[in-house]
Amino acid sequence: MILFFALLAFLPAMSLSALEEVPVLSRPVMDTAGIVDEATQTELDGLIRQLYDETGIQVAVLTVPSIGEESIEDFSMRVARAWKLGTKDADSGLLITLALAEHKVRIEVGYGLEGTLTDTKCGLIIRNIMTPAFKNDDYSSGIREGVEALTGLLRGDEDLNARLEKYAEEGSGSANLWIPFLMLFFFAGVAIPDSLGAGPFACFWFKTILTGKPFVRRKRVLKSTSSGSSLSGGEGSSISSSSDSSYSGGGGDFGGGGSSGQW
Repeated sequence: MILFFALLAFLPAMSLSALEEVPVLSRPVMDTAGIVDEATQTELDGLIRQLYDETGIQVAVLTVPSIGEESIEDFSMRVARAWKLGTKDADSGLLITLALAEHKVRIEVGYGLEGTLTDTKCGLIIRNIMTPAFKNDDYSSGIREGVEALTGLLRGDEDLNARLEKYAEEGSGSANLWIPFLMLFFFAGVAIPDSLGAGPFACFWFKTILTGKPFVRRKRVLKSTSSGSSLSGGEGSSISSSSDSSYSGGGGDFGGGGSSGQW
């Protein structure tokens, strides 16, 4: 019994030790997975430092070989809060995290940028700009174009906003194609059988597939029902300028804004 309680006491420490270590931030593109070519890293280094010099917004990119059993959201948040991207007073940080083995990517947005880089826009950038390149193992292009799109939004690029709106409309149009099939499924599998006294989802083909038993019409019993619902509901170091080769956060904070994707 003593051994059992001792094990329980050590479980949290064991879980923490199993987490992937957060690397020390030293440059805008931390390519620990070794998938971004040097030319792209140099190009993004200049773009990111220039953005900070002009706007005070700090961007960082991290690629890792694997995140283990941890979700991309949890890992990305650990990194963002460890690096403290952005300034303390404006929370103007932005992080792109890519986990190679898990084929997952996340855009983490600081509190101060959530009004411009909405979850929806980040998701559109991931799905339409970044992951198509990742599927072809072109990580340099996917990351570069993703950073360019995000910085474009931060600079108020109207053409880019129009492009994202087009992506959203195309995605909505594809989703609308399922509506007739969903309606057919509802009437064939729910409404019609229920009106015949068989109960919802009792049509012979649906029940046979799920249970392997033949359809048997049941006598409808009226009974009163009741329904209800419930709802469940520190300071970092100063940011380096472009004249300094080092790169560190300035105390910004994050609250989970952004979006995730996979390829």
